[in-house]
Amino acid sequence: MELGKPWINLGEYRRTRLMEARYEAEIAIRMLGEGLTRNAAGKAFQAWKSFLAAISTDMINELGKVYRRKVRVRGLKERIDEALYVVAFMPTTRMFEVSKVLATLNPMIPYLTLASLELHRYQYNGPDREGVFSVFRSDDDAREFICKFLTDMAVIYRELTKEEFIDLTKCKPST
Repeated sequence: MELGKPWINLGEYRRTRLMEARYEAEIAIRMLGEGLTRNAAGKAFQAWKSFLAAISTDMINELGKVYRRKVRVRGLKERIDEALYVVAFMPTTRMFEVSKVLATLNPMIPYLTLASLELHRYQYNGPDREGVFSVFRSDDDAREFICKFLTDMAVIYRELTKEEFIDLTKCKPST
C-alpha cells in the first residue's frame, strides 16, 4: 500500500499512518516474543512516529504557526507548506518539537515522544551497563519498558482516534 501525500488528501494520509502505527506495534510485540529486543524497540519507535504523523494532521493549522516556510519537494512544481512537509516525513529531529504542539490533544504526548526517542537510541546502541549510550542497562529493562510504552501509547491512541489499538495481552517480555 502506497502512503498518500498529506498535501493531496490529509484524511487518507491519517488513516494510512494509523494503520501503519498498529502494524508496527504488532511487529514489535512479535519481536519481543522472539527475543529480538532491539528490533522490537525500533518497531515501537516507528509505531509512535507513525502515530505522531497521523495525529499531526488534526493540528495542521497549529503546526503551520511553527513551520511557516514554503519548501520544495522532489516531484512537485510548486512549493508546499513546511507544516505539511514535516507531517509527511516526521523527521526524528522534529518529533519533540511537533509533540509540544500536540500536547493540547494529550499532555502525555511529549513524554511518550521522548520515551520513543530513547527506544530509538537503544535500538542502535543496545544496553549499556554504565548508562552512557543508552538509558537501558539491560535487555530485560528495555523489554519491560517497551511493553509499558505500547500500553501507554494504546491509551492515547484510543482516546484520540476512538478506535481500538492492538491486542496487548501478548506483550510480555521474554526472558
